[in-house]
Amino acid sequence: MRPVVATASDPLVTGTALAVTGTAFTGLGEGSTGLGDMHSATNYPLVQLRRLDNDEVRWLPVDPAVGWSGASFRSLALNGWFPGPAIATVFTSGIPSVSKAVTVECPPAVITTQPVGQNLCALDPATLTAAVSTSFCETYQWYKDGAPIPESPPFSGTQTSMLTMSAATPGTYRVDVTLACNSAVTSSANAVLAVDPPLSVVNATMRAGRRCAGRASAARPPRATWAEGPSASSGATARRAAGSCSA
Repeated sequence: MRPVVATASDPLVTGTALAVTGTAFTGLGEGSTGLGDMHSATNYPLVQLRRLDNDEVRWLPVDPAVGWSGASFRSLALNGWFPGPAIATVFTSGIPSVSKAVTVECPPAVITTQPVGQNLCALDPATLTAAVSTSFCETYQWYKDGAPIPESPPFSGTQTSMLTMSAATPGTYRVDVTLACNSAVTSSANAVLAVDPPLSVVNATMRAGRRCAGRASAARPPRATWAEGPSASSGATARRAAGSCSA
């Protein structure tokens, strides 16, 4: 009876096992030990993996911890196989099944450096970075609040490992990474970028002949300088100050 392959691991990631299911994986029991058809040398299913672009062939041994049956086969982990298109074929009693297409892929990207959230002042520049453990023609796409970020001001590097903002923009950011040899998408952790609003003067008084710095109403210290004028009521100047102070 000809074996029939119903499913095969696709994609098949290197370092993992090929799992095949179907029917008639048990062949004829010729030369049996008498202890059952699973003890026959002739009915043992053989599984072949063949590349389509260079005809490389490998016979995959069964995983002894799992074994095989008339309807399933699981190999040991596949290693040392370059990613690309392939076909899997099951042979029983020398009879091949119809081959099943399988795409062999490298393991997906692993992000080793996650983007980190930050607290920044309004108009400050900002940078978010990520790094992966492998380098195989990886591609990046940064997202803000779940939407892909276009390459336009204030953003640059939206498809690289480093996202730069000429002016910090609040939101939740992440980056998706894919490899040329793997169809899976690896997403980073979310990084929240918080931006303090510009500070403004709430209330301040000043006496002639004294200098003081405004106390910010926000948690971050202001970038401000109070300068005395010719009198307590005229000529005083302030730059980006908020809060209140008195002398």
